[in-house]
Amino acid sequence: MSLASLVKNALRKFAEILLAIDSSVYPETQFNSVKEILSRDQVSITSRDLKEVVKKLRKKHLVDGISVANLNGSLIISTEPNALKEAITSAALYQYINSEISNSKAVMIKSNGWLMILPHADKLYIVRADASLTEIELKALAEDVERFLMIENKLNGMQESNEKEEASIKT
Repeated sequence: MSLASLVKNALRKFAEILLAIDSSVYPETQFNSVKEILSRDQVSITSRDLKEVVKKLRKKHLVDGISVANLNGSLIISTEPNALKEAITSAALYQYINSEISNSKAVMIKSNGWLMILPHADKLYIVRADASLTEIELKALAEDVERFLMIENKLNGMQESNEKEEASIKT
């Protein structure tokens, strides 16, 4: 190796450290396999049942489990069998971490896979997966559920107003 290449490499390393440049290379084979899986298997998320929507979202986002809970730990919906315990534990864990580190965006714990807790729209989204998801991916999952809940609330509101109209017509 020549002196010029040694100096060049040393300056590159120094610049990477000084400028905090991430020069890591992402494994293209993993990206290609995920793209292939997603292209073969289109996930349609049209359903009137929240449980069915969450199961489809689990498949869409390539995660092992999704639970949605209120901030107090009460469970809204889940794909997990021990979801109530997980919701209570995750809510308590998030509340503790948020009390120590205020305005926490997400909690990610690696233990036999990943447990990710995201607060979003006054709910906690608890996601289990083999690989960690970014905050953006977690928010996309949460937005998918929120979109369904908003549509469901509108439909329920319309149904209630129709029932009120029918009741007022009958009287």
